[in-house]
Parts: sequence; C-alpha cells; structure tokens
Amino acid sequence: MDEKVRLLENINFHQLAAQHPSLDQFFVGSQYNFDTHEGLIELAQVILLEYFQLKAQLDKTRLCPRIPNRLKYLRLVGSLVEQFKLGDSPLILDIGTGQTCIYPLLGSRLTSWRFIGTDIDERSLECAKKVLEENNVSSERIQLKLVRSGDDPFMDIENCDVVMTNPPFYDETGIKQNKPEKPVLVGKPTELATEGGESQFIINMINHSVKYPGRNTVYSSLVGKYNSLEPVVGKLKELNITNYGLSEFSNKTKRWILFWTFNKNRPSDNIRMIKRSTFNPDKHEIFIPLKNKINLADFLSSIQRTTIERENEVIVFKTKGIVWSRKFRRTNGTNSLKEKGLESIFRITELETKIKVHWCYGDDRAV
Repeated sequence: MDEKVRLLENINFHQLAAQHPSLDQFFVGSQYNFDTHEGLIELAQVILLEYFQLKAQLDKTRLCPRIPNRLKYLRLVGSLVEQFKLGDSPLILDIGTGQTCIYPLLGSRLTSWRFIGTDIDERSLECAKKVLEENNVSSERIQLKLVRSGDDPFMDIENCDVVMTNPPFYDETGIKQNKPEKPVLVGKPTELATEGGESQFIINMINHSVKYPGRNTVYSSLVGKYNSLEPVVGKLKELNITNYGLSEFSNKTKRWILFWTFNKNRPSDNIRMIKRSTFNPDKHEIFIPLKNKINLADFLSSIQRTTIERENEVIVFKTKGIVWSRKFRRTNGTNSLKEKGLESIFRITELETKIKVHWCYGDDRAV
C-alpha cells in the first residue's frame, strides 16, 4: 500500500492525460484544475482505472472521493490491524460508504480484508452495488447495508475488527457560510452536513462505543478540521478512554485520523502521536538512559512473579501488578494480584546508551 500512496503523491498529470484524453479539458494552462467538480469526478475515475484496474462511473450529483487521502486512511488501518493483532482477514465496518464504497473497493483490491459498508442513503448504496458488480467483487468480500440516521451503528456487528468513517465536515450553518471563492461543494445534504458537524458525529460514535467495552474493535474516524480535535479528544478523556491515538497527513490540506479502542494491545507511539499537539495521548513508549552497562535479561529475571522471553534483540517482559513495589512485597502480592489480575506486557530493547520500553499490552497504566 505504501507504494500506491507514493505513486498517487507523484502523479504526472500530463502523462496521465496522454493515456486518458478525457482529462485534457480540465487543464488550465499547464496545471490540472482541481476547482471543478466535473474535473474531480473524471480524475477519480481515471485514477481508479489506471492505478487499481477498477471501473467506476460516478454520479456527478454526489460527493467525489479524493483517492489519495482515502488510500492514506487505509494505510493507517493496515497499521492498526497489524499492531492490534487482528489477523489476516479482519472485518472492517465503513460508516457512510457512499456511492463508490471507496474504502471497501480499494481495500478489497489491495488486501484480504472483508468489509461492511453502511449508508443512510438508498441511492448511494444502489450506485455502490453497481460499482461492485462491474468489478466482480463478491458479497463475501463487501456487504452493503442500509441503516437509519441516529441508530447505533455497532449494535448488530459484534465481530467487527475496525470501524472507519469519513463523516460530513459541516453542520447546516457551515455549508451556508462556505466562502464564495472556494469551489462549490457538490453532494447530497446527508453527505455534506450532519447535526452538530463532524465533531458531534464522532462524539456520538464514542458514546455508542462505550456500550461494548468487552469488544476488541478499533474505532476510527477521519477528522477534517483541527478545531474538531478538542471536543472529541475531550470526550475520550471524559470517559477515561486511554487507548487512543492521532495520525496526521496532508496533500494541500491537513487531515487527521482519530482512533480509540478497549482492546488491551497498546500500539507504538509512531502511529498514535502527532508533532507538537496538546491532543496527543500519554505515551506507550519511554526511553531510560543507561549510565552503567548491565545484563538486562538477568536483572529482569530476578524480579519475582514475572516472565521474560526473547524475540531476537527484544526482551518480552510479562508481569501482573506492580510486583517490584514495597506494597506488593509486604503483602506477598496477594491483594495486588486479586485486584489487578490482568497481565501487562512490555517489549524492552537495549540500545547503545538507553533502554526503550514499550508497554504493548494491559490496561493498568500504573504498572
């Protein structure tokens, strides 16, 4: 998927137009014009065909998917699948799948994942069904489902591994105040606006997700506006959801992806923290300076009621409770194990002058 992302970041539009003359009409001088809906529609159709061998005739009255950004979101989902250990054929729920069911369509072409695409607009699902039929995509790979606005999107999908969505950015006021010099947004009202805007849409998702704390599902959403991060991250903190992360990407415009979960696997910080942001979660990884050389494996083995394993240069350290604390030793760990019960796992790597500790499993941050 990385290679596809790089290709779409470096498209030579003149070469692409030479192979697909339908693009010629959308050049202004030597530059492709991204400011017309028709030009975006034609470009999306050409990119799907040229880079993914997918055929799609898009409805020009509906929102046009920006393929490079959609692919970057899928790439992050791939990292989540790997780090949360969700298997080779995870089930992905795409909320608001749209006329092309673009995330399932691309995902089914590039991975072995399975998808459920839901939408509140029957016409969008009719268009999506035609796209799937034209590209011979079976219902075993992609299911389409009509849902009602306001319903709990997770109620009937217990075995879902990852949730993804690209919510409407605006509330109705936001659309009406769209600056006149910007390109006109084309799409159905349900594609462009939602009550309370994208932040309220994501907060509703969070509120629904807490009904299912026993599931290992990883929930995620694209975030289009930076000022949406404060209320949605605030909601996660209010509900004491600590296992969350933020990712950032940009072409001409910055976008963010927020994810959260009740899964006890703890991903690496490189996929869950963005630069210089007050909205970042607490770290899962720390670096401890080494003043004196020690035999790390021997030291860790000396701690009671722990186990260690080796994976090449990494030590996997497993413990229940804070077994090195004075309180634990005083009670012989009886109360601590009864209270905590769940295992915490750390991946420890000895570097030149420091030790890297990654808390990769557990729900007790105090450990």
